[in-house]
Amino acid sequence: MMITKRLCDMLNAQVGRELAASQQYLAAAIYFADKGLDKWADVFYRQSEEERFHALKIVKFLVEVGAETTVPEAPAASPTMFESPLDVTSKALAWEREVTQNFRDMAKAAMEEPDPVCRPILDWFLTEQVEEESTMDKLTQILESGLNPFMAEQVLDEATAEVGGGDEA
Repeated sequence: MMITKRLCDMLNAQVGRELAASQQYLAAAIYFADKGLDKWADVFYRQSEEERFHALKIVKFLVEVGAETTVPEAPAASPTMFESPLDVTSKALAWEREVTQNFRDMAKAAMEEPDPVCRPILDWFLTEQVEEESTMDKLTQILESGLNPFMAEQVLDEATAEVGGGDEA
């Protein structure tokens, strides 16, 4: 194995968190779709796909470096876990901040070990998290402004232009 056991374990755990995030975003998309907010739903459907892509990116990396790779079970998420559109975006922002901290912890571990093989993928994810947090923050600000979610659909394209665009690397 080309990476340390500690980083291998942390990355495998992150696979589970990314799959859970995909489930959470899918539940958010369903929540919006059920309310007739189709553009909001589309944003969260795309975000769900992106989180699954992130899990796959980590899995492929682990396989490439010959690390033991596991796929943790992702818990089910329910669209009923949301009280309002603002609740959805606020929770999503909190989720993204938590993910950022997870990757910071992994980057710190990669420096402490040291584990230079993991640094490039961790750098990619940390850069990706800037976009993720920014997008969810913009969505939250739109709803905090008091703008009706139906009216806000007109500004969603601009606010979420980068959602789904960072998964090419």
